[in-house]
Amino acid sequence: MNAIIVQQLSKKYGRKPVLEDISLEVTKGQVIALLGRNGAGKTTLLRLMNGLTPVTTGTIEILGMNPVSEIVELRQRLGYLGEECHIYPWMTGDDVHYFMAPMYRNWDSSYFYGLVKQLQVPLNQSLGDLSKGSRRKLHLALTLAHHPEVILLDEPLSGLDPVVRDQVISTLIQTLTEEGRTIILSTHEIAEIENLCDRVVLLKNHSVALDMDRDDLRTTVRRVIVRLENPSTILPSHPDILAAKARGSEVEMIVRNFSETALPALLANLKVVSQRHEGVTLKELFITLTEQQEETI
Repeated sequence: MNAIIVQQLSKKYGRKPVLEDISLEVTKGQVIALLGRNGAGKTTLLRLMNGLTPVTTGTIEILGMNPVSEIVELRQRLGYLGEECHIYPWMTGDDVHYFMAPMYRNWDSSYFYGLVKQLQVPLNQSLGDLSKGSRRKLHLALTLAHHPEVILLDEPLSGLDPVVRDQVISTLIQTLTEEGRTIILSTHEIAEIENLCDRVVLLKNHSVALDMDRDDLRTTVRRVIVRLENPSTILPSHPDILAAKARGSEVEMIVRNFSETALPALLANLKVVSQRHEGVTLKELFITLTEQQEETI
């Protein structure tokens, strides 16, 4: 059963397109790594799912509900961690807990205090006096305290030191293993979350450039390096070639659905002297697929 259904979604601010024709289905219990350069539309997509802004065209359903027209009910079952923590800076962690608890029918104070203890967040200090890492950890505990079925995380590791990152990742892993929540996690910290996600969705040029299961990425996506008789003037083109670049007589390609038997067809028009292939990490794949994209704010 799908927890999230996005169909032909587009979003514009004025005449500026931010997302174009996005379609996505997320099964309950899946963990999605949402990747892309700055300006690719990751934050906008999460904000649309959280009902903070309406779509321009297309539809979104979260747990069968419209994030704009049914947002009051949806907020009871949805958790959203934005890049900024918009909570009064004079409040302590305890103040925020007592402020937010009545808003959620499934708020679990024992679970909240357990998370805070695990994350080592001081509750007697005002938010304005807390470090960025402690504020981020408190915000995460508040996001999870009502046991949301769907959790949207926008750069949860941004700007955190390695110790805090490990604490946050451990909390997310515990949430997954014990409760099986559906999570969409937008991040630039690719290496840290590679083993956490089930699936990778990459946004580029306002659209979905890649949508694959993590295990398929590991087993069927390969870097193919061929040496030609002469310098290449034309790059090979095929639906399974995700990216290609040439350096003199050497051509490097990122190939999906790789197999030894299919490789000759990809190289059919090239005068190949030698060839080799190797695995590619998620971080390497991200860099290769997005290195030609200029960042826009």
